[in-house]
Amino acid sequence: EVPLIGFSGSPWTLATYMVEGGSSKAFTVIKKMMYADPQALHALLDKLAKSVTLYLNAQIKAGAQAVMIF
Repeated sequence: EVPLIGFSGSPWTLATYMVEGGSSKAFTVIKKMMYADPQALHALLDKLAKSVTLYLNAQIKAGAQAVMIF
């Protein structure tokens, strides 16, 4: 038997990749969004949080014994 570990990006990680268009060290674009349109960023993070929750619950239902969020 081998343990099955599920994983997902966190809402913040997914949002930064979506807004920045890839990985970033400075997070310039999402920082601008945070200050210029905090409501839009909050709405995005809320949608992503709900999606990540559904995704991880599906992994658990499919047999994952642990899940990690990065």
